[in-house]
Amino acid sequence: MKKTIYLLCSLALFVACCNVPGAPDAKNAKTIRLVSYNVGAFHKSGHSTISMIADMLGEMQADVVGIQEVDSCTTRTGKVDQLDSLCTYLGGWCGKYGDAMPYKGGKYGVSVLAKPEYTVLATDVLHLPKGTGNEPRAVAVVEYEDFVFASTHIDFGEANQMMQLQLVCQYFDSLAYQKPVFLVGDFNAYPDSKAISYMQESWTLISVPDNSFPSHAPDRCIDFVFARNAASVKVVGGKVCTVFKQGDVAVASDHLPIYVDVKIEK
Repeated sequence: MKKTIYLLCSLALFVACCNVPGAPDAKNAKTIRLVSYNVGAFHKSGHSTISMIADMLGEMQADVVGIQEVDSCTTRTGKVDQLDSLCTYLGGWCGKYGDAMPYKGGKYGVSVLAKPEYTVLATDVLHLPKGTGNEPRAVAVVEYEDFVFASTHIDFGEANQMMQLQLVCQYFDSLAYQKPVFLVGDFNAYPDSKAISYMQESWTLISVPDNSFPSHAPDRCIDFVFARNAASVKVVGGKVCTVFKQGDVAVASDHLPIYVDVKIEK
């Protein structure tokens, strides 16, 4: 009897912890959890947050992740290959780096990474010109067996955004994938902006339009997950995460991580 009561109390505590508002929800084993996170070079607090963010991604039960603002061997962040370090912390994940520009002795850009069980078929990097903006941007693209996943970081300013997103759409049009394609990232645009409206002409917005920036007091939604060839994709959940047991979102980066849970029907 005591053992039964103990188990029931433990279960109740577990359920209560899983239902904390803003915390990652428990993931169904049959779904794929797609994550987008602008990690701020893992350095917004002045010290490395790579291990913290690795713990947060583990707590999120992430499967495939697109990260933005990633340094590769720059003097700004101690000449560390940040993607390689994150993959190591996560236990041997496989990543693809998309360099947007040279920066302080290394490179700066975006990345895609996934659990080892996701077999990589092909990778690519699409470089986006900066126009009159602050810096060039990039798209890191990875093709897996059942889907394609891409991570990007779009510039500020409507004209620059439209130029870059038109190139992104032309790129994916030219590849003519028959499988689902997911594009995640920091778009620096609001849900009712011209840029996001343009994206929805040929992509389906599948992430929740909740505020994702700034992390300490989020008041705007600028991080999104899009899908195309989505007839076989069923969206079963999604969230902007604000609370973690193993990390402080206000310290980890200036953005909040977002995720979408999908099922892909073969």
